[in-house]
Amino acid sequence: MVGAAGVGPTPSRVRPGVEKALRRDAVRNRQRVLDAARTVFARDGLDATIEDVATEAGLGVGTVYRRFESKDSLVDALFVDGLDALSGLATEATGFPRAFDGLRHFWETMLQLQVEDKGLRDLMIARQSEAAIRTSLQPLLEELISRAQKEGDLRPDLEVTDFVALEIAVQSTAAFTAPVAPDAWRRYVTIVLDGMRTRTGGDSLALEQPAITHAQAYAAADGWRYGARRPAQRSADAE
Repeated sequence: MVGAAGVGPTPSRVRPGVEKALRRDAVRNRQRVLDAARTVFARDGLDATIEDVATEAGLGVGTVYRRFESKDSLVDALFVDGLDALSGLATEATGFPRAFDGLRHFWETMLQLQVEDKGLRDLMIARQSEAAIRTSLQPLLEELISRAQKEGDLRPDLEVTDFVALEIAVQSTAAFTAPVAPDAWRRYVTIVLDGMRTRTGGDSLALEQPAITHAQAYAAADGWRYGARRPAQRSADAE
């Protein structure tokens, strides 16, 4: 269409009422996408696709991409609250009179949240959450471990990376037993926690292998999460 001066197209104009309606529709669609993603990722984990989210939301894939440019941006928007909740849980745990009790509260509650939400479980070992874990969860967990060891309740040879590996072990056990006994993982958490306690008389079994380093833990997590499709991209040799 040529403008009055004949030099170009006439700018299209949207009436204010129509523009507000379009904005409201965009906001509603964004919330529908987030609600659907929360349901899909909790049920299927982060292997779920944008197409799965669109189907759950009853929207077209293009509509989802107009609200979120990539799957990672959708995951980030959805799970920032989850990571904040875990940080708050860790802070709460540091307030327990005995650090081991706080450590147990944090670990059991964190595992329960991840059992109930596969997306959060996957996010805890996903690359995009590494920085947040390093800056928020890791220092609080290290504080709890140090206090529990000084108080004589936690065996002195445990490292924070031991908890990372054991978390994966318990989550794998939870997935294994879920079809037949959804709450069986709680039994194994208790067994693991009992193995962490200091034994009267110092008769704990010696840990013959050293703990993995932080770099190895993150590299292993990367390989665990993406191992079926490609090898881990991080070096496990340097911090």
